[in-house]
Amino acid sequence: MPQSLTDAITGFAVWAEQFPEDSRESGWEAAYPEWPGLRDAAMAVVKSTEPEAAGSQVREQVLFVVARDNTEQIVAEDLLAYPKWVHALAQVSLDFDDMDGRWQMAVALGASPYKGAAEKLLTKMNEGDDEFVSRMALLALANLGSALTEPAALRAWKTNDEYQRIAVLWAMYRIKSANLPKYIEAAKKDGREHLMANLAKITG
Repeated sequence: MPQSLTDAITGFAVWAEQFPEDSRESGWEAAYPEWPGLRDAAMAVVKSTEPEAAGSQVREQVLFVVARDNTEQIVAEDLLAYPKWVHALAQVSLDFDDMDGRWQMAVALGASPYKGAAEKLLTKMNEGDDEFVSRMALLALANLGSALTEPAALRAWKTNDEYQRIAVLWAMYRIKSANLPKYIEAAKKDGREHLMANLAKITG
């Protein structure tokens, strides 16, 4: 009999106790030996239940698995076949205390067939406090071909953050913006190493 999602998450939590929170390095979850069972339990819920019918606790449990699967991102990728779940989890992620769920949902929204609803969620993510989530939301808007990409890119550029500016270049490139040449010239004047490396990929 397949393992329930609650039991699967409990098993992960018991295993995780050997890693105190203040000692956890990036990607620590990848060492969990029972990932196939945990992923299968999460996707069994997604495949068998509409997100509205699943209830808030179950939606949070699925998002928890997404967040913990942040190294391989297999669950987030599998969710692309269930766009209603992507939107439901993206909504939950706005108030979720773990950005590893939120940025993966931002990426997933970039492939959503529900463009208008995705734009609303991505705008909230883009305007939030987490730099990485904001950056992923900008790129997702570009993947949607959204008219909101340009104003979001301008805001991002004005932060003067190197990685935000890298995202701007790629976003403008993806939507084939007429303003891309202006950003290219501005990037050349900026001159920072990683920005220049990405500029070379875009212009090369």
